[in-house]
Amino acid sequence: MPRTCFVIMPFSETASCSKREWTRIYKNLFKKTIEESGLDYECRRSSATRGSIIRGIIEDLDESWVVLADLTDQNPNVFYELGIRHSLGPRTILVAQQRRDIPFDLRSYASHTYEWNTTKGRSAFKKKIKSLLEEIDQNPERPDNPVSDFRNVTNQAQEETDEQPETKSGAESIVGPGTGKLDMKDFVKRLLGSKDK
Repeated sequence: MPRTCFVIMPFSETASCSKREWTRIYKNLFKKTIEESGLDYECRRSSATRGSIIRGIIEDLDESWVVLADLTDQNPNVFYELGIRHSLGPRTILVAQQRRDIPFDLRSYASHTYEWNTTKGRSAFKKKIKSLLEEIDQNPERPDNPVSDFRNVTNQAQEETDEQPETKSGAESIVGPGTGKLDMKDFVKRLLGSKDK
């Protein structure tokens, strides 16, 4: 069963592309490249349907193995969906037609520019995407965004804490066991004889 690569990208006209050109970019570049990579992917993007459109998009962002985000022209909807994906997990590929469309906050993460209207540009993009998908298969949980980086650091810190031997707190060594729920601020004030609370 093929895995899903969900594409988040502009639909309507932007500064650099018309609605028709965005459709061509999706069908002839993104979809074709991903599905013909030989890595068993189905490529799709959101479509206007009845009911809650955003709910369907969030389900796709959550369930898709990989997300390709086109940041060209800094479309607000694309950034909203990208933020949701980042909060859900890794395996997101960032692309744009111009490097200037990659915001400062994301420039420390891998991002890739592409040309869609030349044979040479399309060919280079196909090679790059196949390489990125293969890399994801080799290391699927590698952090690739600020949220997954944060979670990774937090998990490492928790693992290190779990490995540390238990030690008595300062309060416990003074007043004995059972001080785990002790209000330390209050304890120190009492210890010092302060009447202020």
